[in-house]
Amino acid sequence: MYVLLLIYFIFIFYLTIRGYDREKSDASYFFSSYKTTTTQSYISIFATETSVATILIFPAVGFEKNFNIIFLCIGYIIGRIIIAFFYIKHYHKISTLSLYEYISTKNSKKYISFAYLLAKYISGSVRFYLAGYGLSQLTGISIELWLTGILILIAIYSLTGGLNSVILTDQIQGLIILLSVFFFVLFLGNHNSLLLKNLNINISFDIHKSLYLLVGGILLTISSHGGDQDILQRIFSVEKLKDAQKSLIISGFLASIVILLFVIVGYLLLNNKNLNPKSPLLDYIYKLDNSFISLIIKNLFIVVLVAAAMSTLDSSIHSTGAIWKSILIDFNKNFINYFYSLISLILMYLFSICFVFIETQKDFLSFALGFMNYVNGTLFATITLFVLYRKKLNTPVIFVTLLSNITITIICEYFSLYFALTTIISFFIAFLCGWFIMQYYEKNYN
Repeated sequence: MYVLLLIYFIFIFYLTIRGYDREKSDASYFFSSYKTTTTQSYISIFATETSVATILIFPAVGFEKNFNIIFLCIGYIIGRIIIAFFYIKHYHKISTLSLYEYISTKNSKKYISFAYLLAKYISGSVRFYLAGYGLSQLTGISIELWLTGILILIAIYSLTGGLNSVILTDQIQGLIILLSVFFFVLFLGNHNSLLLKNLNINISFDIHKSLYLLVGGILLTISSHGGDQDILQRIFSVEKLKDAQKSLIISGFLASIVILLFVIVGYLLLNNKNLNPKSPLLDYIYKLDNSFISLIIKNLFIVVLVAAAMSTLDSSIHSTGAIWKSILIDFNKNFINYFYSLISLILMYLFSICFVFIETQKDFLSFALGFMNYVNGTLFATITLFVLYRKKLNTPVIFVTLLSNITITIICEYFSLYFALTTIISFFIAFLCGWFIMQYYEKNYN
């Protein structure tokens, strides 16, 4: 039954040997010796951001006929163009391990670093848990066993090869995700073509929600692809700025195409009225019969879930590992590089196991998407202030942007505002608060 999964594992072990880090330096382990090509970079970015949450969420969007999501994708593309030409040129070649160490003073880096780590661990672990949950639903094997198995596999290749090994495996994982979603669209389109002709489906766009999604998508992209160490590690590993800019923009188009294809997958499932609206694709595949083609589809979906889980987790442990080293290097300079990534791998695993014991009725998808909002506004504000003022940010600026973003996000969620509107409000208020503090220090201390 698991032939495709076995073939996938063989490829991963081959890439483990090929990607082994022989230099064992900071540059080789955390930045792939700055030898990442444009193609490798944009495929790796795409694979990293296409998590299990993406595979489960966007079919649900299509199942609800919510095509406003197109404007979110447009926002993603515009946001990356803005980052490429106005942001990353100021920190493409960072002289530190961590972006947050580069843009902030020595005393202030710990605030934004620890806030980012906590948000990353929780949001990343929810995504990892979702992979285990989906795989358990399809196979009957326990969530804990799936999570443990995937973790061991990730440890084997990512801790020995560093970012270079992660980027190599991302090429396979990204290709699997891309080809599989095309296959699902073709299969479902052909399988449901006669039924779809008889469906009376009206597609409409909500003007306000579309505008919120467009602006929110731009802001989210600036924070995630302009201020999130996880994504930026692939940008930092590209030697030339122009190549890094190109890879960032191309990844936006690639990610948007895949998002819209998963939305179409959900749309093609509309004639199946008995599916779970929160995860229609997973439910559809789970309910397939035991025919030969059904077994192939189930096998393929299992591989897709495993690939998405691995590409999300392996990148997270290296970005957070670099941050841990930037924090702990003042205490001990003798730790081997993989020790810092191992810390993150263990923490991610423990967080994800905790979610197994939480009530399954909770909306983990919203939790996974929403938790980074408590830090994303801060990332947007701090990176934008750094680009505007061209100087390291002090503790008051970091603290005020972080506190204001968390406070406003909590208030917006209390009033159940549309998530994209919450993004716009919290991001701009965090930026304005940080800008006010910067102006105050510019006026009184310069």
